[in-house]
Amino acid sequence: MLHFFSTALLGLIAAIVGAYLQQRSWRHRSFEELRQREVSDGLNLIAELAERIDQRLVSQRSFSALLDEGAVKEEDYKRYRESILSWMGNFSSLKSRLKHYFGADAVRTFEGIVHRRMQVASDIMLRTYKLGFENLSRQHKAEQLAISVYHSRAQKVAFDFLDNLNGALDSGKIGKSASINDLYSYNLDMISNSYLLQRFFGLKA
Repeated sequence: MLHFFSTALLGLIAAIVGAYLQQRSWRHRSFEELRQREVSDGLNLIAELAERIDQRLVSQRSFSALLDEGAVKEEDYKRYRESILSWMGNFSSLKSRLKHYFGADAVRTFEGIVHRRMQVASDIMLRTYKLGFENLSRQHKAEQLAISVYHSRAQKVAFDFLDNLNGALDSGKIGKSASINDLYSYNLDMISNSYLLQRFFGLKA
């Protein structure tokens, strides 16, 4: 009888261990698939951000050069406005994807610093275009004369932002896989063990 119970106990232990290892292997495989998918999506997002930021900065510098020369035509103004509308048309989508893959802090940086710096430079130029440089206040004239500084600041914060996103991607801090990876493996093991034991002893459906 004792031999029977020992054999049954060993069989139960073997079944528990086997099921646990199988579940752990499946969990690891699922995590790797998720991580690879999110890294790929993160790379695509960074590439799109870099392209759209570059387009916005180039558009602003081009308009600024024409403004400095006093050579802005109506079609130049319309073209610049279209570039801003294009940027804003993708703004919400970019923020949503940023939040999903890189978190709320990335969204705050993108909107509150990167976008804001470009917007400040743009507002200065549009004010000068609409009012004329000679009609500006002393402060606004000073801002227009320093427009290259505003462009440089916008470019720097944009570069730093993209560089930080790349750093987060390299360190695996992206999307759901980052949250999973931050959990202690010991806690995951304890959760799995508890669940399996409850299943085998009929305590959990």
